Amino acid sequence: MLTGIILGIIAMFCFGSIEIALKKVSQRLGTIATVLYRGIFVLVTLFLFMFFTQQKLMLSWEIFGWSLLCSFFGSIAFFSFTHALKIGKVSLVSPIAHGSAAITVLLAVLFYQEQLSAFQGLGILLVIVGTAFVSFKWQELRMMHTKDFALGLPYALITFFAWGITFFLYKIPVELAGPMTAAILLDGFLFLAMILALFFSEKIFLPTKKEWGMLAFIGVFSGIAVTCLSYGFSLDLISMVTPIVYASPLVTILLARHFLEEKLALNQYVGIISIIIGILLLAF
Repeated sequence: MLTGIILGIIAMFCFGSIEIALKKVSQRLGTIATVLYRGIFVLVTLFLFMFFTQQKLMLSWEIFGWSLLCSFFGSIAFFSFTHALKIGKVSLVSPIAHGSAAITVLLAVLFYQEQLSAFQGLGILLVIVGTAFVSFKWQELRMMHTKDFALGLPYALITFFAWGITFFLYKIPVELAGPMTAAILLDGFLFLAMILALFFSEKIFLPTKKEWGMLAFIGVFSGIAVTCLSYGFSLDLISMVTPIVYASPLVTILLARHFLEEKLALNQYVGIISIIIGILLLAF
């Protein structure tokens, strides 16, 4: 149990580390190009890990089908989240999108019959609520105009449901094919989806040298995160691992506090404490 939680924490740190860079890159390159370029580095990272660990791809029509279904919802989620960050306010988009752990947990309990103790249930609740609290500043949310809600809210809600369904379904290819094959197929289909989306895009920008560096950072850390997530799902209940992974805004705000000298709001401090207590309850 503890191994799955540790892997979830590593994935949380990796996903949280890339969110600021992801927003910066997507503002100029656009959503499709950002996800496409990111996919190159993700797949290289995953294949290198598979090569050095001497693992093999496990393929069958059943594995292919489930992976394609996961990637379908994952493509919708990643596209809508990246686009929401591009056009909307992070204070609105982030808490809604990362709240999708609630969907995954609910579906896992209903359909996978995952059994949780009272302490584990409380820990999951504290992590989900804490994630929502760290994802925004109350002062910024109060100052938003109706236009801000109209821009970001629809895409944030799409992300909320799509991500929740994606991680719920992802357990199936992980169990059928193993963690690494599932990770490669998930991001491989996402990469192909973005290639197809190029035909409906008016134009695509080439990254600058600095943007290539940021995309490499995003891709490598995403690859590590997906690998840890996959192994976490193979070792532990997804209803326990998923909320920890989705607590990545905790890392994002701490990095912004350290490197960008952004001040934290009171609700964010409350969220940090809530997440830490929640993870401790899940671990013990």
